[in-house]
Amino acid sequence: MVAGIVASRLVYDIVVAEPDYLICLECETPVYVFEWREGRVLEVVCPTCGNEDPGNFATEDEIDEMSHRGEEEDEE
Repeated sequence: MVAGIVASRLVYDIVVAEPDYLICLECETPVYVFEWREGRVLEVVCPTCGNEDPGNFATEDEIDEMSHRGEEEDEE
């Protein structure tokens, strides 16, 4: 049973890996110091603009996804 738990944690960690940095959506500054747990940011402060709302930060992958979504909407 312990092996199953360990294997599940390994898979989970791979799927929801902690990013190297987050991007502030207010000023687009990369932020390297933050608290990340279970696939989401818990605490972060932008050193440039002071933004503290975790909902106003995104990973590089999320930024790419947003830009691709915007390109698709422009094509329609």
